[in-house]
Amino acid sequence: MPTLTRQICLWSARCVLAAATLLPGVLRAAPGQAGPYLRVEGRVAAGADAATSQPFTGTGRFKFALVDGLGTRTIWSNDGTSVSGGPPTGTVTLPVTGGFYAVSLGDPTLPSMSTLPLALLVNEQPSFVFLRTWFDDGSHGFQQLKPDRRLAAVAYTFSAQDVADGLVKADTLAAGAVDTRALAAGTLETRHFAPGVVTTALAGVNLTLPLGGILFAESPAGAAALEAAKLTPLGRQYLQQESWQELIPPDSPAARTLHSSVWTGSEMIIWGGRGPGTVSTATRFAEGARYNPATNTWTALPGSGLSARERHTATWTGTEMIIWGGESYTGGTLTAVNSGARYNPATDSWTALPSASAPSARSRHTAVWSGTDLIIWGGRPGSSSQTPVATGARFTPSSNAWTALPATGAPAARSEHAACWTGTEMAILGGIGTVDYERNITCFSPSTATWRSIDPFGFSTISQLPTQCAWTGQQILIWTGTTVLGYAPGSDTWAPPDSPPGPAPTSVTSTWTGTEWILTGAGADGEASSWRYDPAASVWGPVAVAPGLRYGPSAVWSGSRLLVWGGGANGANTTPAPANSVWSCQPPSGLVWLLQRRR
Repeated sequence: MPTLTRQICLWSARCVLAAATLLPGVLRAAPGQAGPYLRVEGRVAAGADAATSQPFTGTGRFKFALVDGLGTRTIWSNDGTSVSGGPPTGTVTLPVTGGFYAVSLGDPTLPSMSTLPLALLVNEQPSFVFLRTWFDDGSHGFQQLKPDRRLAAVAYTFSAQDVADGLVKADTLAAGAVDTRALAAGTLETRHFAPGVVTTALAGVNLTLPLGGILFAESPAGAAALEAAKLTPLGRQYLQQESWQELIPPDSPAARTLHSSVWTGSEMIIWGGRGPGTVSTATRFAEGARYNPATNTWTALPGSGLSARERHTATWTGTEMIIWGGESYTGGTLTAVNSGARYNPATDSWTALPSASAPSARSRHTAVWSGTDLIIWGGRPGSSSQTPVATGARFTPSSNAWTALPATGAPAARSEHAACWTGTEMAILGGIGTVDYERNITCFSPSTATWRSIDPFGFSTISQLPTQCAWTGQQILIWTGTTVLGYAPGSDTWAPPDSPPGPAPTSVTSTWTGTEWILTGAGADGEASSWRYDPAASVWGPVAVAPGLRYGPSAVWSGSRLLVWGGGANGANTTPAPANSVWSCQPPSGLVWLLQRRR
């Protein structure tokens, strides 16, 4: 059986001309290297099948090609022999440790590595260039790693040695354009400046830039000024791309999927879920643990008194985690529950929720925290053949009591819908109804105890099942399965649909960072696919996927990093991902706006 390879992590990356001495944070080229290069880092695994594959260590044989968005046109390959997106003839040999490898594409000091022509980088649209990689572990022959990885727009700059004598003139530099951050020691010498360029006050915004040359700005205002100078915007680029780190803390909880997770401000808490096996054979859990990224340690939670379950909700109140509902497998049947409990990390203790006036038993419901109340709505009482419910209730910890939500104006019955808290209302979106998908939005106001419907705009015409939403502080973001919609309650307006410029992920887990929405899931080909979306600028960016293919993992934002744990290794949730690894993602930094002279 052939080796199974998987490209788990690929940083699309940083491309510079020779040495980026004028562009802080960008990699330098190899000594003596001429022309641009593209730094690529990735990870490969090998084995008889997905279950037995392990990170490869040894000498790996690679082939690389840059292809168009359809994958049918070769833009560049490591030895120049690739045709129509096929593998090149030449082989690039690289050391691989723990699955990780790194290579500078275009570095002619490597065997079978051709240079990256400047004209290629200038003339191609970076958003439509993909890196295709083939790998051979030495035993099973070359196999193509999937999916191809889209390259973000790349920044170009010149080193001092490439600045022709007299090129920099008085009208080349704007006031304040060059500061100590931008110059490495010895970068510029007197011979690099035309007479009179250094004055007591540099002024002027006229640019002297070769045709095809690219500049960057560090702010939208700077980009607007360059655009006014007749430069063409290319988009935005992070000088430092995101990076993943695999952490292996001791005493990890058992592998699972369909569990819950919350972030407390200092720890990630996971609870419940399903272990390996089918619906009828898998173990359900009634336990959890706390992960502290500062110490890279897990701490088991005390017993909660709750029954084992999956597909429940966990909500963080600011001081407590509240578990409620879910389903267990009892007597050959999926059975929903209507019990819950509150966990206080400060006292490491649980408090049972009251049963009086609690909502009816259900799973696949939603729960939001209003600042004072836990609000439960929708769901279904058991298996997928059972009718969803159109009821809910709110739990007030200060009075330790449940209050039913009003039926007047409430949404139609549904399960597997999405919900978010806007600061004043709970918004219920989409879901599976009694007959078909529900394509509407209804909001509940706790202050008036009333429901109101929202004009669904294009949301009413979608054919996908929206199960993810996020509140940005100004608008509700809705993931429809192929695109993002934005609704601003304050102005009662919709933003135009916005789709990622590549394969849309399914089985999505979403995380709001405060500025970006991270959507992590699997693409149509079954491989991991993740994107980040900036609603303020309506800009998408690919996310390098380190943990491999996962369905329904824990994914929490710590305030500075994305933490991922658990989840299923297949769509049936029968094979949980390894439990001993916590994956930590450092977000990208150094955002710049790129503009090119095309005339």
